[in-house]
Amino acid sequence: MNLKPIAILAACALLTAGCNKSPTSPTANNSNSQPPPVQAEAFHGQVYKSVDGRHVVTLTSKDECELTKTGTTLLCKYTKQADALRVIATVMGTPQVLYFRFIDQGLQANDGQVLLAPRQYADAIAQLEKQRREQEQQQAKEQMERERIAKEIADSKLATRTISKYTLPTQRAFDQGRPYFDLQRALALTDVSLAMHIVNHPLLIKGPDVVIGDDVILFSQIRKIYDLGEGNFTDFYNGNISVPNNGFFVECEPKKVNTTLDQVVNGKSADEARAIHDAVLDAYNAWKMKFPDAVLK
Repeated sequence: MNLKPIAILAACALLTAGCNKSPTSPTANNSNSQPPPVQAEAFHGQVYKSVDGRHVVTLTSKDECELTKTGTTLLCKYTKQADALRVIATVMGTPQVLYFRFIDQGLQANDGQVLLAPRQYADAIAQLEKQRREQEQQQAKEQMERERIAKEIADSKLATRTISKYTLPTQRAFDQGRPYFDLQRALALTDVSLAMHIVNHPLLIKGPDVVIGDDVILFSQIRKIYDLGEGNFTDFYNGNISVPNNGFFVECEPKKVNTTLDQVVNGKSADEARAIHDAVLDAYNAWKMKFPDAVLK
């Protein structure tokens, strides 16, 4: 009776039983990561790798090497020529010859692919790691900058104080030739906007379903504030209108927000009109200095 198969099976059972006994308890090892793959020991440190690690040539003895490509490892024979490495690989029973040229970085295949020697490979990996860290730092910096700009734009629309208030002349409305009501308004100049406040309006007494709010022009909507009497006002409904001498044009985006603010300075002296204009312009310029990224481009 041939007892060799029985002996082999018994030995395998003993080895399997020994392998099933973990040296540490399950709670002692909380790592779920796979251990690094087993690799051949290089002969005199002669191992050459592509930067991505998918292609490896490892010389394991004076005439044998392992050729690894995308997870598949072949045991090959090799010989060294003057400036090249000749590798004989058997693929599906057919011998194939591969040549690698010795270069300063390591090996170069005939197709141009470079396999790096250990020191050069370590340097390349360190450089890639440095680039990765720098890229992450740059991305984090760009993200912080986007968040800063978003906050600045949001803050640029929040009024923190009212600089001045200007009462507008009463505007009388007529219905079929007879006075309907006197509209009273005031302009509030804040640190972020011009707010045309309606003091009274007939619709205001009709209940909460009808709301007449302030007509607000944010500084972030303003493209340019012209001097007194300058420019042409493009009215959203009536087309181009010349700016009266006692008004000043505020060019906005969208254009339907454009205004001449002529009613603000109506009935005022030239000095009073100039003071109102300059106060609005100074507030707008101060806002631009504080919120440069919110300025309309």
